[in-house]
Amino acid sequence: MVNSRRVVIAVWVVALFWTVAVPGLMLTASALFTAATGANPQQFSGVTFIPSVAPVPVTQLVDSGVHIEWAGVNLSNGSPAQYEVVRTGSDSSVHTVCTGASAPVRQIVTDSCIDTGVQADVTYTYSEKPLVQQNGSVTWSRPASNSSVPLLAPKLRFGGLGVVTTSTAPGVVAVKYPLTATTGDVAILIVRRSRKSPLTAPSGWTPLVELASNGPQSFLLIAWKVIATETSVNVDLQGTPQGSAAWIASYKRTAGNTSTPITATATVRVENAPASSTFTQTAAITTNTNNAAVISIASVLATNSLSLQTPNNYSLRSSTTATSGGNGFAIGIADQIAVKNAVTVQPATWSQSGIPALWQVATIAFS
Repeated sequence: MVNSRRVVIAVWVVALFWTVAVPGLMLTASALFTAATGANPQQFSGVTFIPSVAPVPVTQLVDSGVHIEWAGVNLSNGSPAQYEVVRTGSDSSVHTVCTGASAPVRQIVTDSCIDTGVQADVTYTYSEKPLVQQNGSVTWSRPASNSSVPLLAPKLRFGGLGVVTTSTAPGVVAVKYPLTATTGDVAILIVRRSRKSPLTAPSGWTPLVELASNGPQSFLLIAWKVIATETSVNVDLQGTPQGSAAWIASYKRTAGNTSTPITATATVRVENAPASSTFTQTAAITTNTNNAAVISIASVLATNSLSLQTPNNYSLRSSTTATSGGNGFAIGIADQIAVKNAVTVQPATWSQSGIPALWQVATIAFS
């Protein structure tokens, strides 16, 4: 008669070290393993990620590119995780971004980074994968997150606002472009005059707005052109003792945009409004070209700072004031970029500080 035997295998693990790429964390274990012959392999568990499922990034267009943000992931010892952030484009491109000096940073409870490598007219999504690295090698990771909501890279971005030029006497004056303006960008001339008599756009510029006020003496001219090599333009402000002021704003073509800018709406919206602390245009604007920059320009005849009380998806780009001939002038510029074709863009609500003055507000669009 043969007696059955249970095989006992004693394995002493001496100085079993498991180093996980977490600064200062060293796990040491010893174990006695016993099992019947043919038992399944045993596994030790290590560091865990909190949360265990990678959060989905949220993206937003910013002046320098795309801002990517997600809920921060920590390791079970309290240290923040590291990440691999991947950008996938509608042009079939796949790139790891936010590396080196641009690596994600912790902002209280979220992590974020900025991707500066996007190309105009390409739609992108982003994912992030929490991981642990030791000496440049990944030692522990979680599956990547689901992709972010698709985002279209814009063709045009706000480039800047040039210094104001004022006049109180007849004659032509030079209005300077923003220092960042360059060949191929869009230049927008904005003139506010404290008289109702019309102003004429300079040669080579296309007028978009020519509006006399309904109340106090005032006239608003907005014209545009594609910049060549010039850095200023001569404008007849028809200066009078009551004064006038002029600025040039620019919209820059983003990387990958080689097309000549065009207007992106069939109808420019422009309105006068009585003096009040806030104003919202009564009509929306609809784009007729894809990937447009929709621009709202507000002006008052006073040195009141302008802001957006209700942005309605607009971003304030500039707000500035000037004085001329004893009168005050103020303008504000806000926009929405990467607006798709046939989209109806509802107006923002503008606000002015101080004693309310007459409003003149226009909405235009380029692509």
